[in-house]
Amino acid sequence: MNVEIPKALHHRLAQAARALGKTEPECVAEALTEWLEDLEDAQAYRDALEEWERDGRATVPLEALRRELQGDKADP
Repeated sequence: MNVEIPKALHHRLAQAARALGKTEPECVAEALTEWLEDLEDAQAYRDALEEWERDGRATVPLEALRRELQGDKADP
């Protein structure tokens, strides 16, 4: 696969690869792997939330939960 990237981005990639002691393709493969994993994680979250709500379960905002657990005490 060949991908055209802006010169400035290629320059940054080259610098990062040198600093890490890796090749540019290694750095691109690692970055792409992490990006795809993040996308997959986000989709799994959306799917789980949709199922949760479809089952009639409610979500609670974090701040509301904190207040409930602290007995409405203010943060120190």
